[in-house]
Amino acid sequence: MSSDVIFDGFYIDSSQNPIGASGGTVQFHIATRCEYRRMYFDQNTEWGTGDNFNMIFGQSNFDCVVSDSVFQGTGSYPSDHNLSSIQLYDSTNITIEHCEFHDVGTGIWAKGEYLNVPGANSAVIRFNLFTGTTGY
Repeated sequence: MSSDVIFDGFYIDSSQNPIGASGGTVQFHIATRCEYRRMYFDQNTEWGTGDNFNMIFGQSNFDCVVSDSVFQGTGSYPSDHNLSSIQLYDSTNITIEHCEFHDVGTGIWAKGEYLNVPGANSAVIRFNLFTGTTGY
């Protein structure tokens, strides 16, 4: 279990080396008090037919925050499948705020209970900007 992990101010270009199969460019499992802030995620290229390509993937996380970050081009293409800028499973007390999502298919996907964690999937999603979403 990780705790008090902070990612601050990274530029991540995942267009060259995507990570799929239930993963993400940044992923945490069973993390507590993690923060992603002032991040810039840039995809802007089609990853091809695939599954679960995400910028941030979180499973069974507690008290985590994503803030003041930009997601560009995530999941904008019809051949990509089951992806989003931020994907959550079984996560509790998650806050996603003051982020910008540009040209994304799905910005935030709170997928629900996967491991039947009691009380999972509580999130505050507020003060975010979505522009140029494709609807895929």
